[in-house]
Amino acid sequence: MEELGALLQKRRLDKQLSLEELEERTKIQTRFLIAIEAGKIEHLPAEVYLRGFLRTYAKAIGMNPDDVIKQYEYVTSSDTIQEKRSDLRKRKALARRRQRIIAVTILCLVLIAYFIYFVSTLG
Repeated sequence: MEELGALLQKRRLDKQLSLEELEERTKIQTRFLIAIEAGKIEHLPAEVYLRGFLRTYAKAIGMNPDDVIKQYEYVTSSDTIQEKRSDLRKRKALARRRQRIIAVTILCLVLIAYFIYFVSTLG
């Protein structure tokens, strides 16, 4: 996917379009445009959105959207893209789990401190 992203970026630069101008034309957030150009599919939304982004991007820079989609399909015919997306989802789930554990631990410590304070004021 890096090759396709580099091709799109080169064409954008040949047209002397900044990412901000492309965002204005396509209504695609700059972070997604950057991910497309870098070939970082795992940082992009679901497949249907990615295809739409590629079509819109291609039209905005004067490329044939069907050709871009065909190249995308050729480049991503392997399972590595799905593996990257799956790994990213797993990492995000693990991070959320860690955040919950930390939050519960802090809550327990606060409750224990409150209980100790309450018991010590009774005595």
